[in-house]
Amino acid sequence: MAFGWRHPIHALPFDEPVVSALAEEFAEQPFGRRAQALRKAAFREAMLLASGQAARRVERVPASTRSMLWVYTWTTVGDAIMDLGPRVLVPASIAIDLFIAAPLAPLFTADRRLRTVHTDASSLPGDIDFVLLDSWRTTSLSLKAKRFPRQPFASMRGHHAGERFDRAAFADRRIRQLFGLPPGDVVAPRLDLGAAPGPPPDDSRFRIAVPLGARVSGKRYPHWNELLPMLVAQWPAGIAAPEFRFVGQGESARDDLASIAAAFVTAHGDVLLDSGDLRETAFDMAACDAFLGVDGGLMHVAVGVGTPGMALFTRIDPRYFLRPDSTMQALSSPGELSALAPARVVDAFLRALPGFVAERRGSGQG
Repeated sequence: MAFGWRHPIHALPFDEPVVSALAEEFAEQPFGRRAQALRKAAFREAMLLASGQAARRVERVPASTRSMLWVYTWTTVGDAIMDLGPRVLVPASIAIDLFIAAPLAPLFTADRRLRTVHTDASSLPGDIDFVLLDSWRTTSLSLKAKRFPRQPFASMRGHHAGERFDRAAFADRRIRQLFGLPPGDVVAPRLDLGAAPGPPPDDSRFRIAVPLGARVSGKRYPHWNELLPMLVAQWPAGIAAPEFRFVGQGESARDDLASIAAAFVTAHGDVLLDSGDLRETAFDMAACDAFLGVDGGLMHVAVGVGTPGMALFTRIDPRYFLRPDSTMQALSSPGELSALAPARVVDAFLRALPGFVAERRGSGQG
């Protein structure tokens, strides 16, 4: 990506406005970390020159392109859903193969806009006209140089680092730039999972997806044992009684579940922990009427399948992860998640509940 005078770490590669605080995020880092990021950028540029790949780098996808390989090396669920959202903007005349980490692949294997999803570099096809890398990571650059040395290529994010930017809008604008597409509304990230397995769910309960646990301790909400009984006690008449669908992976999710009274879980819950299959989890999210949980990968899955709800955020602006017209509402804490009192979350969720009900009825679900 030829940034010219643009800063390689935090500048946007286009002029269209996108909510971003990447420059401030970069400036807040210690000097040593900033220097390291710039050294890595310089090293990768030298790598491109030394391998001869710099001459293959383009800023516009060639008009002759009929097949492209999208190399996606990030490994987090939410980033993948947002970054790959504008795949639907790629002209229909171009077949898209996706190379992605195996744990993320189930979210995209049935996607009708993709020709094939690959998790093994040895399975990549040879009929590729153009390669799109997610960033100038050494792993993706090496794959490009080794497997597709002659094909033109570009990158979505170049040397970018940081998370304080509207990721969905950035991806939309970058795809439009690369393919010479006209401006338009940002494409909302959506998942295309294919046909749902089994019959439609019973609608005698109002199903609420509640993710438990987290890989990062700061993203675990500690008050579920207080919040959920409070929500049941204040549940409005005229709406089917709630059923909490507990989802999540690993020891932290099991610990969170153990903190909730077993009798309450039996009466009001359905435990779906450790399913091990993201596509299965996404289908279950799609069958839910609402979401209530902490900002994270499963929140993005809910957004991707059209399930409305409320997400709890801490120490980051929700605008970076939720579109302005999203049916996923945000409740933010400037400090720890524990500062979000259960009563405040319950009140916010119940005030938003009529909208969640209307949204699901409008979509033909619930």
